[in-house]
Amino acid sequence: MLSTGLRRALTAHSLTGHRVYQLGPALLTVTLDAAHAQALAVLLAARRALPHQPPALEDELHWGAGPAETAAAALAVALAAYGPGTYARVLASGQVTAGLSPTVTAQVTGALNARPAPAAGPSRPRRRGLGNGWKGIDADR
Repeated sequence: MLSTGLRRALTAHSLTGHRVYQLGPALLTVTLDAAHAQALAVLLAARRALPHQPPALEDELHWGAGPAETAAAALAVALAAYGPGTYARVLASGQVTAGLSPTVTAQVTGALNARPAPAAGPSRPRRRGLGNGWKGIDADR
């Protein structure tokens, strides 16, 4: 199923908090917050094998209008390189939603799976300084 593959690819790249819906056989939607939509646009635009397509005029109007609008415009441009019929819009909640055809979904999932996932670092940053074992001068009294 296309939605399951896309969910796994998004999660592998730490794009959590997403919602993927299969709306019939011809449309799949992805809803992300603005920061994750921007990160997805960067991941998809980094694929150099795709020919550059200029952004549509309606996308250019949203650049710089706010974080969600800018993320939606960047995602729309990145998705347009994968095929026609894709879109990215801002919802009233401030989240970004993108619509993909099944063909584009397969291509996007393949592109995300081809990129290495970020290395999982420690769950919390390492402390600097004296460390956990230091007890001070009066420790022996």
